[in-house]
This record gives sequence, structure tokens and C-alpha cells, in this order.
Amino acid sequence: MQNVSVRPERMNDDQSSVTVPIPFVRLRTMFTAFINRIEQLSWRQQAGLFCLLFWGVTFLCSLPEETGLKGFTVNQLLEDFGVFLLFTALWSGVHAHFKRSITLPWICLVFAVALWQEEVNLLNKTYQTVNLWFDRVIESDERQRGDVFTLAFVGVSLLLRLIFQRGFKSFWRLHITCFILLFTVFQLWLHWTFPYQMWSAIMAAQLDYQKEFTSTYEGRFRYQCDQGKWECYSWSGSEIPKPLQSNQRLVDLIRNHEGVYMNTDGFVGYVPVDGRSVFRGVDAAQKYIVTYFKNQDLNRVVLNQGFAQQATSAVTLPLLIFSTSFGMVWFFGGLLIVLMHQQRHRAMRSRP
Repeated sequence: MQNVSVRPERMNDDQSSVTVPIPFVRLRTMFTAFINRIEQLSWRQQAGLFCLLFWGVTFLCSLPEETGLKGFTVNQLLEDFGVFLLFTALWSGVHAHFKRSITLPWICLVFAVALWQEEVNLLNKTYQTVNLWFDRVIESDERQRGDVFTLAFVGVSLLLRLIFQRGFKSFWRLHITCFILLFTVFQLWLHWTFPYQMWSAIMAAQLDYQKEFTSTYEGRFRYQCDQGKWECYSWSGSEIPKPLQSNQRLVDLIRNHEGVYMNTDGFVGYVPVDGRSVFRGVDAAQKYIVTYFKNQDLNRVVLNQGFAQQATSAVTLPLLIFSTSFGMVWFFGGLLIVLMHQQRHRAMRSRP
């Protein structure tokens, strides 16, 4: 390998020459020239390039490893977009603690860190590790608290510095602080409205309907069961059919009706998955609706395995479209304004 010696003008007696390999010098020169070329682009071009990069990477990450392009779904694309956008905002907030302005190379680096953090689940696993230090095992309900606590800390700390620290304000810091706080509140409101309120209302209505036809007369009951949408059981006596005996919650429900003359009951349950990670929630495919009817010696059980997925699909798509639209406007629209402001500010300072 060919080397080049770089000797400073002033050297102490105990200071020797510094040898730098030529390939590294060339690489650094090429990288510096590339960065300078990017910074010469207009603010429209920089914002447009990052938007294209963001959507391109999101599209590639949304493709399933097994099926590739054939398994592509709009829901998964929009879901990944929201996750990547939130984590990009989080690490942009960390960047804003140290830098007053943003450039295209820096925002691309922030995006890369966000992708890596999401892939390894860094913040949630760190939260789990801290809890294990104190001999506390976290539950699945806490699987996202590492992300949430870090996001809250970054947003609130930026807000406090903007309020109390003189000279900290800049256009970039104001934008990313407002985005983190407002978009987080917006996401919480959306998730409370769509998955919790709408999904619960849909499932409750279906549960009431299923209770009604489970307790109906024999002809209609058989007709509904023959449609193939439900899994139906009907028996007389106290002997529970073997396929139902593995569902402990259902068995307990039936046992609690011993001595009851007539009643209809039901619930929304889920099938547990063996060996699942604490960071994995309950998938819609695991949920089901079960109803039970007792009339003297007659017992009926109806299981609906597919409606939870239908309800989730009906609720998820408008949620993702609504969230993605606002995310595009707030983040990329704000980034466009920030880059415009920064470029015009530098142009004004460079004037003689």
C-alpha cells in the first residue's frame, strides 16, 4: 500500500510524522466533495430526495421475506411508514439537542439510526434489561414502554430547553419539538378512537348478534351454523365435547351455569401462542368470539374465529390513511420549510 507523509509546519522534538494511507485520503476527499455537492442542492431538491428515500426504504421493508412483492399490502406499507416516521422524529430530537440546523446527510443518518433501532428493538429491550436489574419481569402490556418513555423524555427535554435556555431556539429545534409532542398526542388519540372505541363497538355488536342466534329456535340455529361462518356445538347433559375442553375459560363459563335454568352468555377471547416473546402483542388472528346458551339440559356453543380479523381490517385501514396523511404534511412539510429557511438564512449571511 502506498503511503503519504504529512508533516505539520511546527513540530515538537518528541513529535514524529503522521502517516496516512492514500486510499483513506482519497475516500475522505470523495466523501467531502459528495457532501458539498449535496449541500449545493436547493431546499426543494433536498426535501424531495429524502422523501423519495424514506418511501423507497419503507416500501422495501414492508415486503415479506417469504413472499416478497406478492405479499405486499397497503396496510403494512402505511404501518411501517408510521413507525419509521415516529422513530425518525425521535432521533431527530436527539440530533436537535446538539445541532441548531439539519442537512440532508444528517437527516439520512438519523433515518438510518431509526431503522436500526426499530430492527433490533433497542429501546424496549433496554427497558426490559433495566427492569431485570431490579428483578422485575415486564408483561406484554409493557412491550412498547421503552419507546414511549424515550420519546417523552426527548420531547419534554427539548421543550424545557426551548423555554428556559437562552440561545437554544432555532427553526429546526422548534419544528422537531412541536412535531414530536403533537404527533405523539395525535397518535394516542387515533389509537384510542379507532382500535379501542370503534373495534370494541363492532365486536360488541357482533357478540350480541351471536348471542341472539345461539339461543334461537332449532331450525334457525342449524341454518346459521350450516353457512360455514361459525363453529357450532350442541349437546345434552353435562359432558362437554372434547374439542371445547382445552378452552379453560369456556369450561369455567359452562361450569358456572350448573343449576341455571336458562341463560345466554359470551365473551371475546384469544388463543395463547406458546413461546411468544414479551414484545409481541395479541394478533387479531388469535382472537375469537364465543357464545354459550343453556336451556335446562340443552347446551349450545358457537365459536367465530374470523370476525376479529375482519373488524381489525375495517378499523386499521382508515386509521393508517389518516395517520399517514397527517405525518406527511407535518413532518415532510415542516422539513421543507426548515430547509428553505436555513438556505435563505445562509444566503443572506454570505452576501457582502
